Amino acid sequence: MSKGLKLILNLLLLFCLVACSRSTNVSPLLKKAEGYMNERPDSALYLLDSIIRPEALSNEDKVLWSLLITQARDKKYITHTSDSLINIAVHYYDKKGNIERRAQAYYCQGRVYMDMLLFDEAIISFLKAEELVLQTTDYNLQARIYNQLGDLSKKNLLYKDALLFYQRANASYRLDKSLLGEVFTLRDIGLAYENLAQLDSAIFYLKKSLDISQMNNWNNLSNTILVGLSSVFESMCLYQDAINLLNQSISLTQNESLLYSSYYSLGSLYRKTGQIDSAFCYLDKASGSPNLYIQCQQNREYSALLYDRKDYKAAYEHNNQYILLRDSIEHLYLPDKLAEVEARYNHEKLINEKNQLVLKRKNAIFIFSVLIIAMLVLLILLVVRYQKKLRQKLIMIKEMEHNLSESRSEVEINKALLIGKENELRLKVIELEKNVTARLSLGIANNQQEEVLAQRNKVLNEEIANLQNDIKEKDSLYENKLHELSLKKKELRDNKVKMESVEAEKQRLENMYFEKTDTLNKQIVDLQNEINEKESVIKGVKESTKSLVRKYLEVNCPQMKRLFDRKEVVVEYTDEEWKTFEEQFNVVYPKFIKKLCKNYPTMNKKELRLCCLFLLGVKTAKISAILALAPNTISKYSKDILRKYAVSYEEKSLEDMLDDMT
Repeated sequence: MSKGLKLILNLLLLFCLVACSRSTNVSPLLKKAEGYMNERPDSALYLLDSIIRPEALSNEDKVLWSLLITQARDKKYITHTSDSLINIAVHYYDKKGNIERRAQAYYCQGRVYMDMLLFDEAIISFLKAEELVLQTTDYNLQARIYNQLGDLSKKNLLYKDALLFYQRANASYRLDKSLLGEVFTLRDIGLAYENLAQLDSAIFYLKKSLDISQMNNWNNLSNTILVGLSSVFESMCLYQDAINLLNQSISLTQNESLLYSSYYSLGSLYRKTGQIDSAFCYLDKASGSPNLYIQCQQNREYSALLYDRKDYKAAYEHNNQYILLRDSIEHLYLPDKLAEVEARYNHEKLINEKNQLVLKRKNAIFIFSVLIIAMLVLLILLVVRYQKKLRQKLIMIKEMEHNLSESRSEVEINKALLIGKENELRLKVIELEKNVTARLSLGIANNQQEEVLAQRNKVLNEEIANLQNDIKEKDSLYENKLHELSLKKKELRDNKVKMESVEAEKQRLENMYFEKTDTLNKQIVDLQNEINEKESVIKGVKESTKSLVRKYLEVNCPQMKRLFDRKEVVVEYTDEEWKTFEEQFNVVYPKFIKKLCKNYPTMNKKELRLCCLFLLGVKTAKISAILALAPNTISKYSKDILRKYAVSYEEKSLEDMLDDMT
């Protein structure tokens, strides 16, 4: 902070002290603090803390001070331990405040409840704030509310709801033109897709967020995005890409305390890729972390590395330390887990109550609409009745006018008929004169027609003679064609006899074919029945074998018994537990693993273990816990194994493939 700013703040402090001592209005100071809130929250908190006696303020200033100091402490990440201050603002603004102030108050109340681990109350406050802020244009506050709802949904493992809230937050930040907020929400959307196992979408959004962050040199944000991307690549078994991203993240981090998580992740990845020295190096660096979870996992990884080096004593010590830390973590976070379960229940309860309120509001609107419609219908009926009477009167007037017009038209029609008769008489006289003239002209035309007809007859006689000659020629050709036709008919009769003999032979062969086909079909049905019976017997033998194997394993190995007991809870196996598992498995299936490795030499260790667990009939939930994989990833693994190693088993399951190899 510059000396000039410190001087100004000291003068403001002096002014505040004088103002408070005289009980004057401090509204300008509060407005100035609110102006500093987003850009310089430390200055805002300094100004608000400078008011020594807030209880002496006027009621309105006291309420505003309560709201602003809660906001400033929240922005400075000071943990809230009491809700008394913010409740003053909430109660006041609920009665007298505008929508913006009410939305701010409920948002701050939600933040306070989150610090106090009262997640159900926090959800209620954020949902109230959401309902209010949507009536304003404060897109920044909208985005922050959706961010908090997304974080709460993710905390309660409601990843689909979290994704929806983060997408809404991103849209609000775009409206607010806040590029930094948009980048943060793009990162959160990518991490939400990772939790939903939609890894391609996760990579898309995380890379989009990373590009903008690196373009603006936001190194701390780029660091968190790179760590998230490395986790996605690790889930896709792209270990080298994940290592490269973590190294890039470490190069951007300036705060040493933020590096322990990256050191542990690098050590774990190096162990998976067989780079043991590098794994030891980064796990040593992670050992200084104050975080219990990182310490616990670091001891577990260290124990596995030492066990591989056959330093059993040191491996045993680190494994004991891992167990102790794991118990401590479970004990430490048990209240949080219970609070999360309760918050999830209350969240669903709140949504149901909200839906009921919406339904009641819809019913009230429906009843009001029905009343308005009824009034409109009644008004329309009255108008229609009045118009009906009016139309009847108009019809009577029109009928009278029509009768009068008809009387006038009859007189006009009679006059027109008289004129028409006179015209007809005049036309008939003219027609008679034309007929006399036409008869005279017809006599002259008949003489000319007779001369033309004589010439035409001469031409026709010549054409008839030519046609007769053509007919004689055609008759001779016709006789020749008749002779050829008789020869063809004889040939056709001979061919017909041959065809009939061929058809009879064909019918005989078809009858023989049908008889043989029926016989073969019966034999095929018999063979199929025998095959089905043998398959059912084989299936029964396999089921009984699996039952005996399971009973044997339950009796002789407590570790294996936990795999089949529904009440038993299993966790990810250590290397020592895998070794015990493989020893017991080889007792009941001595050649299976060797045969699997021989037939599919490229199969990795995790796929091999998954095949063994499937063969034993272990449930998917326990397989996912033992292998530290998501339950929906197990079915994906089984499909991948069939696709990669057994193309001929496309229409069968993984169990069928494994049973055929026992």
